[in-house]
Amino acid sequence: GYWVIETNTHTPKLNTIYFYNTNNELVYKEKVDGVVINLKKRRVKMNLKKVLDQSVIAYNKTQKAAENEMLVINLIKH
Repeated sequence: GYWVIETNTHTPKLNTIYFYNTNNELVYKEKVDGVVINLKKRRVKMNLKKVLDQSVIAYNKTQKAAENEMLVINLIKH
């Protein structure tokens, strides 16, 4: 799968992250507010990969896309 971050230069601390499986189906979506996501940091990319893997597994079990379960924000703030 893969992830896409939607952000705005005027509000860098407000991001929406979309996670998709290999069939281009949305499996998870989360709004992250109050944190600037620095994609140049390896740790940030690895945390997004963890959330992607979790989300794809959960989607395969339920066939429902989850939303705003605080998965990303909990990993980034720790």
